[in-house]
Order: sequence, then C-alpha cells, then structure tokens
Amino acid sequence: MKKKVVLVCICSVLVLIAVIAVGLNAVFSVGTVRVNFTLYSDRAREESASLQKDLDRFVGSSTTFLDLEEVRGAVEEYPYFCLDSVEKQYPQTIVVTVSERQETFAYENADGAFFLLDKEGFCLGTNTDGANRADGLANILLRGFTLTAAAGETVS
Repeated sequence: MKKKVVLVCICSVLVLIAVIAVGLNAVFSVGTVRVNFTLYSDRAREESASLQKDLDRFVGSSTTFLDLEEVRGAVEEYPYFCLDSVEKQYPQTIVVTVSERQETFAYENADGAFFLLDKEGFCLGTNTDGANRADGLANILLRGFTLTAAAGETVS
C-alpha cells in the first residue's frame, strides 16, 4: 500500500511539473520581434525588410530559453547592419536595435573593384565605382598600401 501511495505521489508531481512547463511555454513564447532601425540609404530600407523577415523566425520560440546570440548571429549576416542592442521583454517580445553602418572609405583592389569600409575599418562589401550608397558621392579613397578584406571583417 505504501508503494502505491509513493508511486501516485511521484506521478502527481511529474504531471504537475509537466503542466507548469507547458503553461509557462505558452505564456513565455515569442509573439513579436520588434526591430528599431536607424537607416541612411534606400538600399538599407530594402535590406531591413529582409532582416525583419529573418528575425521573425524566432516567433514561437520560448522567450525563456531563446539564446540572444542566435539573434545577434542573424543580424551579423548583414554586414551593413550593426547590432546596437538586443533584449527580451517578457513575456512575449524581443526588441532589437540596429543601425546602418555608413560607408566612409573605398580602397580599389587589383581587379578594379572597391572595398567599402566604415569609419572603424569594417569591410561592408564591394562595388564597382567606390560611390557611397547613401548619397552617390565618392567615398574617401585609400591608396598607398595593400589591403585584403572580406565583407563582415574589420581591417586593421
């Protein structure tokens, strides 16, 4: 008889834990990923829609167990965007603040393409004319040294 009582108590506790876990997951699941953008160019406005769509994949995830490094990684896939902050707002929102990196420098490589760098030396990508995508004017042209860069890397 004692074994039955102990077994029933253990089963009851396990069922209670499962019910609490399911209930918390229902309450603490991501319902919204709100992204606050600071943008300077029309192309960034277009890319921001794509980034928002990528971040919306976190909707439905557990707010409690969501690793914010995954959100950071999703933003890092876009070299023109800098993640300023990411935070959980319980119970159902993730707030991401992103700013557009501004092209400042251009370096013409051997094949005639231009590496585009921001003011901190972060390589944003390449283009064919060295012009700034925000206003179409020329970026500051760097010369007199050899530079190897790839989008998403800081040049030192």
